Amino acid sequence: MLEKFDRVRASARDSSLSIIDRWQMLLGIRLPLQLQSIPKYGFEPTQEGLNSFNAQLSKIASEDEEIRTAIEARWDLMFSRAFGLQVNSVQHEKIPKTVEGVRALIKEIATAMLSDSFLTQVKQDIGSMSTADTVERRKALLAILIPLHQSVLARHEIRGDEGWLLFQRAVTDKMYDLEIRDSAMQATVAVFKAAGL
Repeated sequence: MLEKFDRVRASARDSSLSIIDRWQMLLGIRLPLQLQSIPKYGFEPTQEGLNSFNAQLSKIASEDEEIRTAIEARWDLMFSRAFGLQVNSVQHEKIPKTVEGVRALIKEIATAMLSDSFLTQVKQDIGSMSTADTVERRKALLAILIPLHQSVLARHEIRGDEGWLLFQRAVTDKMYDLEIRDSAMQATVAVFKAAGL
């Protein structure tokens, strides 16, 4: 299984593959694994079942240090194998390390995502792709969503693909926080709705 993550990392040498392509490759590995695993815990292998599972996991992680440590180790392995990021050794000094710091940046990103101008852009660019399949529409959405995230992060001197990836990694460590999860979910739902996904 780990060799799949190594393929994502090796794809970095292919200059035609953007961070969007590589991020989708990672999600394309992770999502099927999650959908295969969650029925063991009583959840349906659907997007709704996955959302419920993740909500329960976040709630448990907010109260259990051992679970949080296991989740962090899983993400460290995925980011290390897929992107070559050694989060503990490549610490970007501007990446927030506290719940409060991640919370503030997520709220800023969510505000940008919920802006009328961005939602209108999503409706025009993605909503008009009615004949495209879901994968193509999601890729097109990421092509405008990641640059929006990067523009917000750049205001905090977090730049480029590596900065975006390191921030994504920081967010995964703090997703047990209800404010972070709710801000991210509210913005994501609104953007997906605007995109017709």
